[in-house]
Amino acid sequence: MYAEKTYNFPSMLNIRDLGGHKSKFGLTKYGTLIRSDAPYKLSQSEIDEFMKLGVTTVIDFRSKQEIEQKPCAFAKIDGVEYYNI
Repeated sequence: MYAEKTYNFPSMLNIRDLGGHKSKFGLTKYGTLIRSDAPYKLSQSEIDEFMKLGVTTVIDFRSKQEIEQKPCAFAKIDGVEYYNI
């Protein structure tokens, strides 16, 4: 069993580190893949705290319409690669 690592960001729900899961190569690394709901309503202080986690890439799985209505807080931050797929 893995130890689930969660984070407390009031503007994002269900945020957790996906490290510690078994794979055919061993355990996934903590701090490599963090998942959450749509990060569109973060305050600047939450963005600053989230960036301290070492975020370099954000992959947004929402539809174009959802993104137009509620843009991702990380889409235009220097040093973050943003993808919508």
